[in-house]
Amino acid sequence: MIIKFKKEMTLEIVTNFNSFTLSRGDTESEMFNAGEELDIDICDELNPPDSREIQLADGSVSFVTPDFWQDVEVVKE
Repeated sequence: MIIKFKKEMTLEIVTNFNSFTLSRGDTESEMFNAGEELDIDICDELNPPDSREIQLADGSVSFVTPDFWQDVEVVKE
């Protein structure tokens, strides 16, 4: 799925999340500009805006809130 940011946003990204133990690893903040596109996968098998966990192309994970989905546009499913 490709999303486009409607406004500038910062995501907290977990770089080594272990889905088996649900342990979070290192986190880092990454800023995305309005209009920027991001290729993601939904990790929790829920559709936006119910999904709370997204995975970026590099395998890192970000936990999002319902507000997140209001501030992005799905460009491609």
